[in-house]
Amino acid sequence: MRFVVPDNRPNIRPGTHRAILVDIEARENERGSFLVWTFEVRTKNGTATLKGTSSTKFGTGSKARSWTEALLKRQLAPGETVESDDLLGLPCLVVVRERTLSDGSTMASVEQVLPIGGEE
Repeated sequence: MRFVVPDNRPNIRPGTHRAILVDIEARENERGSFLVWTFEVRTKNGTATLKGTSSTKFGTGSKARSWTEALLKRQLAPGETVESDDLLGLPCLVVVRERTLSDGSTMASVEQVLPIGGEE
């Protein structure tokens, strides 16, 4: 009997794609806390899910802040509070790159989030 492991990884080419943020999850590992951002990207074969990670830091120049500002299409004001739930469902552009995993296989991941133009 033969078993075949399905390849469920999204088949998304590197580049810039329209997406919607569907989840932000806080996680921890041996290096500390981080966020996992989950985006849905429509492809010609349906909808693909892509993930990107950031630290939990929210200072100027941080990935989490940059991604939040891109989703909101504006800069955040000092002292402003943002709830992660307010970001869910917002459209954006994601810059996807191909990452090589420790086993030599590759996967698509979100490298950058950009604001979507005014046509939305």
